[in-house]
Amino acid sequence: MAIYEAFGDCTRVQKFKNNPKVTFLTLCSLGAISCVMPIRYSAAAKTKKYVVSALGLLSKKDRVKPICADDLWAEVMSDCQLTKPLKHNNQMDVILTLWYSNMLNIDEVGSELDLKEVML
Repeated sequence: MAIYEAFGDCTRVQKFKNNPKVTFLTLCSLGAISCVMPIRYSAAAKTKKYVVSALGLLSKKDRVKPICADDLWAEVMSDCQLTKPLKHNNQMDVILTLWYSNMLNIDEVGSELDLKEVML
């Protein structure tokens, strides 16, 4: 399915809000989803930072052991050095669902994520 079919022409979001759609589009822009070609999407810097952090953390984890979205978010907040507690607004659910479905190319994008993390 084409991204435009799913989301329409909303890849130019004026106001970024951390939600599942923005997280999915950010993953697409990073080329992290195996069945979706990378797209041009300028995600909010914070969302991109959280997504990159979550992918980095998941690359070190075993898929067999269940991971709670709230636990992953706590690790992301720690990794991003967030002092104020925030809600993940189902962002981690999107990432974990794709991860458990073997749809994320974490290994293939790993080196690119390191470069993108520096650019954040």
